[in-house]
Amino acid sequence: MKKFPIIFLFLLLTQVATSTIRYVSKTGSSTPPYTSWETASDSIQKCLNTCAPGDTIIVANGIYKEVLLINKALTLLGSSMDSCVIDGTGLDTLSRFTITVQSPFKIDGFTIFAPKFQGGRRCLLIRSYNAEVSNCKLLVGGLESSFNTNLTARNLIIKDNPAFGIFTYGEYLTVENCVILSSNDNV
Repeated sequence: MKKFPIIFLFLLLTQVATSTIRYVSKTGSSTPPYTSWETASDSIQKCLNTCAPGDTIIVANGIYKEVLLINKALTLLGSSMDSCVIDGTGLDTLSRFTITVQSPFKIDGFTIFAPKFQGGRRCLLIRSYNAEVSNCKLLVGGLESSFNTNLTARNLIIKDNPAFGIFTYGEYLTVENCVILSSNDNV
């Protein structure tokens, strides 16, 4: 019986010790594994592809024209919701989502624009059990989570979404200090 807590502690410390902070910036050399500002990736998705579960990605100011698929437990930190932008508009994509998340995930400090898609637009689709979206602007799209998702939405501005702001099929939704504006409102 005493071995279980020791093994659990070892596994926990191993996971924490092996997590890496990675960087994304328009001014880095884009040299893998992107572990400094000097070698920062020029693309968020390129950086995501090199990550291991538990890693943190710090993103510098700029506009990142991409659609992201996240399938590892990660934390994505932008420099500010006013100056760090993930823009899916104008991109050829089969997805109506700018970011699709399939693992436990945290995102903080971005403005996110949804791609144009017939049948509706969404900025974020959460398909993982635990997800937290904080201090973000979701423009021309909202936030959607699937069944059995434990979603926390905190300090969000959701604007220009004709259908909805936050939509969940799941039972576990926490919304704190969010503002949802129609297309006619100003921020």
